Amino acid sequence: MRSSSPQAALNCRSQQPTRLTEPTRLIERDVELETLTRALSDCAAGEGGVVVVRGVVGSGKTTLLHVLTQRAERSGAVVLHAAASRSEQDRPFGVISQLVRTSGLPAADIDPLLKRVESETPSVGPHAGTADIDPAVTMGLERELWELIRRQAESRPVVIGVDEVHDADRASLDSLLYVARRMRSARVLLVLNEDCRAHQTYPWFHAELFRQPNGRRLKLPLLSADGVSRMIADVAGARPPEESAACHRVSGGNPLLLGALLEDARPPAGGRPAPLVPGEAFRQAVSNCLYRCGETLRDCARVRAVLGDEPASPAVLAEVLGLDTDTARQATEALVAMGLLDNGRFRHEAVRDAVLDSMTPDCRSRLHADAARVLRNHGRGSIDLARHLIAASPFGESWATPVLLDAARQAIADNDVTLAIDSLRAAHESCADERQRMTVLSALMRVQWRVNPAAAVRHLPELTAAARLNKLSAYEATQLIAHLLWHGRTGEAREVFTATEETRKRNPLGADEFDDALNTARLWLGFSCPGPLPEESAGAAARHSLHRRALSAMYEALTGSGAGSEFLDVDEAIQRFSVDNEGFLPATAALVVLIYTDRLDEAALSCDSLVEDARKWNAPMWCALLQAIRAHIHLRTGDMRRAADAAREALQAHPVKSWGIFIGSPLASLVLSSVAAGRHQEAEEYLRVPVTTGMFRTPFGLDYLRARGRYFAARGRPHAALGDFRQCGELMGNWRIDLSAVVPWRTDAAEMCLALGRKQEARQYAREQLALLRPDERWIRGTTLRVLAASEESRDELPLLRESLRLLEEYGDRYEQARTLLDLSLVHRSRGDVEAAHTVRMSAARLADACGFELPGDERRPGTRHPAAGSGRVPEPRECEGHLALSDAERRVASLAVAGRTNRQIARQLFLTVSTVEQHLTRVYRKLRVRSRTDLTAEILDGAIPPSDDCGAGPHAGRTATGGHSPRTVPT
Repeated sequence: MRSSSPQAALNCRSQQPTRLTEPTRLIERDVELETLTRALSDCAAGEGGVVVVRGVVGSGKTTLLHVLTQRAERSGAVVLHAAASRSEQDRPFGVISQLVRTSGLPAADIDPLLKRVESETPSVGPHAGTADIDPAVTMGLERELWELIRRQAESRPVVIGVDEVHDADRASLDSLLYVARRMRSARVLLVLNEDCRAHQTYPWFHAELFRQPNGRRLKLPLLSADGVSRMIADVAGARPPEESAACHRVSGGNPLLLGALLEDARPPAGGRPAPLVPGEAFRQAVSNCLYRCGETLRDCARVRAVLGDEPASPAVLAEVLGLDTDTARQATEALVAMGLLDNGRFRHEAVRDAVLDSMTPDCRSRLHADAARVLRNHGRGSIDLARHLIAASPFGESWATPVLLDAARQAIADNDVTLAIDSLRAAHESCADERQRMTVLSALMRVQWRVNPAAAVRHLPELTAAARLNKLSAYEATQLIAHLLWHGRTGEAREVFTATEETRKRNPLGADEFDDALNTARLWLGFSCPGPLPEESAGAAARHSLHRRALSAMYEALTGSGAGSEFLDVDEAIQRFSVDNEGFLPATAALVVLIYTDRLDEAALSCDSLVEDARKWNAPMWCALLQAIRAHIHLRTGDMRRAADAAREALQAHPVKSWGIFIGSPLASLVLSSVAAGRHQEAEEYLRVPVTTGMFRTPFGLDYLRARGRYFAARGRPHAALGDFRQCGELMGNWRIDLSAVVPWRTDAAEMCLALGRKQEARQYAREQLALLRPDERWIRGTTLRVLAASEESRDELPLLRESLRLLEEYGDRYEQARTLLDLSLVHRSRGDVEAAHTVRMSAARLADACGFELPGDERRPGTRHPAAGSGRVPEPRECEGHLALSDAERRVASLAVAGRTNRQIARQLFLTVSTVEQHLTRVYRKLRVRSRTDLTAEILDGAIPPSDDCGAGPHAGRTATGGHSPRTVPT
């Protein structure tokens, strides 16, 4: 239980801050300095006087007194000066001792007095006055002090200056009054600097002082906007008007704070002027002000800092401070006059930070706890209270947990995820009931997952242990299963499912809730780790939640056991997410259904809309997941450039460890798009990213395996590629989800069989794939027909390729369209129709340029085969005689350039676009370290061409320019 004493929370400074030197340049102090100068002249003429200079901390009182005493010394006057301090208030005559020691008088005149001060006035406690000391001693001291001053004044003026007189000891104040009452006709000037509120501390002193007819008062105002500009110009040079105005707003015109701002902006030797923004010197100046202004004002500033921007009435402030309302109001007015506050708030966040830094962490925590109690009594809302309870956590009072939970709910609704997480964390730390703690921890895990799943994983062990002990609700257990599966913890997820089933059997009450939760968890298991599922619990379908229906639709679409969309209203799911942040799961399930049922246009539009909603809900992980799905949609439409951008943005948003088993999806998109663009080294880097082994037991592992297989195919490793594709088929068969919409592994395997020269096996795979397709599955049918065409006799190729092209155009996959067009071009060319081949090839090239993938040229050296449209091996640059070796496409372009062909002639001869030719030449120049076409010679080009070992892997890899097929020899 925390102490609720306000003073216990406030009296917690560890040490006194370093005192800063006040500015020595006087700005807007002409009137005050003239008044003091006139008083000095009157003193020299024999008319003594008292001047009290009043101003807030930092207003320049010390500087003004310093300028006056310098003038007095130059004029030949005797100057006695002292600076009072609260730390010496328990030393009687401490200020008088300073005055005598600093006077510069002969030792014979002052030694007797100093000895009496030191020997006869020991410390007798705070605020000791003449009444607390032997009257004979005080009377003797005061008389000797006056006699010393009077004797000096007979020959020359005496100026007595006391800074911060409001902090002087009582005995010294009495002595100063003794002198003031006797100096009217003596050449003595008494100048006292004090705080604006000093008359409230020592009213008797001011009443007695200003009974004298020779007393004057001066009040130093803060600097005006013009004064701030002048001071900036004097110290830092000319600055823009808006910068001066900003400095006036930050400092409030307080010369001390303004001087600190200028100190922070002081450039290093020879450096450029720095911006006038608060820094370390400014924060130290604020701390200095708080120390010098007194305990009450310092405490008021601390409470204001703890309350932040919350409006605080004097009653609230007084209750937290433990003071009366009038005192709290006066303290606030004093902080405003000092330039720290404006309209009840700190002028700048740096001021508040400095005040907070002046407190110890424990002090801040206690003040936040006191503020929470007071604000609760004044009827503040949960959000306001939560900010203080979080700072005071752990908070031991029972009312805190419900307030924090309500604040978390409101914060989520307001998209303030940070406040929601902090509120739930504080509730978890403060909650004494174990069952409620688990509820809070479950909510914390779900909210943290939205921001960073890696941060939520730390809660899984504690929640799993609670689930085994039946301490979680049905909903909480379902959410825990989903998070365990996300991180590949399949065994623990099944344990939690079993424990929840046991709880259901022992608890007939709430059966419907448990049944729906268990069936939802069952579908989670089925989607994340396919295989035999637990039996479905009984329950009316009408009572199923939208989450349950969404998972059912996604599972049916995945397994092909239903149309998927008939179990889920896609529009309802997506619209739900736009108004309810709990609708993320149904919305993403709707996207999966749309993708697996070949409704890509709807999926793309819905995904873009959901990304905007996810940003609105301040859920970075949701945005990343949706970007990964968007990348998958781009792949299905053949837009490799945008697929790579979306997948890269998804992965950049969160580290790999946050992705769990889902990491396979964005990595697969990046590998496939890189392979299609011919960036094989980049694809290899993505394949080096470490992934969890649990991913390969999920559908996301299928995407990854297929992408890796396509990489092996592009690298001329058809055996390794075929192994990955067959592994996909084996896993899908075991899981009973052998659906081509998920991974068309048979079509991929058929391509690799063609690359290996096993035409009959390729034909068998392709025909088996076609037999399994539904009539509406255009994408796989079109791709498979292209592969089948390569395995058939020449007379059957053209109709199959045309049908493939028609289906792919209807579906919208431009990458597969380009591959089919390239095969059509080769068929036309093999039959002698060069014009048709060129036209078709140019159509393929335009698609490649638009969508960011690479088409190789069709010029071939004897004994090599043609890598068709990114499906074959595109040679990587290699080191050769100090240069990067050229790829096949680059070598062909460079050879024609050396032969004197123009870019347009090269484009026509190689069936490329002019833009593609220019890109190839740019890479050639860079690799061969030449600057232009004129530097490119046959000798340089020949030295950069390594022995040929490339091999194609496309369905038409063996076709020659004159028809027929070359021997299908593939190096192992």
